[in-house]
Amino acid sequence: MMYWVSIETSIYLTHLYKSIKERVTVEWRVTFEGSEFVKRFADSFGFLAGSNLERRFKLIWKLYENFKDRQLSQDDQDYLKRQLGRD
Repeated sequence: MMYWVSIETSIYLTHLYKSIKERVTVEWRVTFEGSEFVKRFADSFGFLAGSNLERRFKLIWKLYENFKDRQLSQDDQDYLKRQLGRD
């Protein structure tokens, strides 16, 4: 576990790429344990206003808030997949 600006995270290297121009790109996965850390991350760092990432985060957060306190039916799961573009 790492603590990043008082946000508990787990950080994993997921991919390492080498481009044709010999540049190296690393892809990391950061996992937050609990919604309070996700909210704290968004409040502390935010996203570029109007960016696709900001819109996606807002959509996911809205869906989370709407569904967090209930057991998901198959219809709910199908709806969430459609909303997230994972048909």
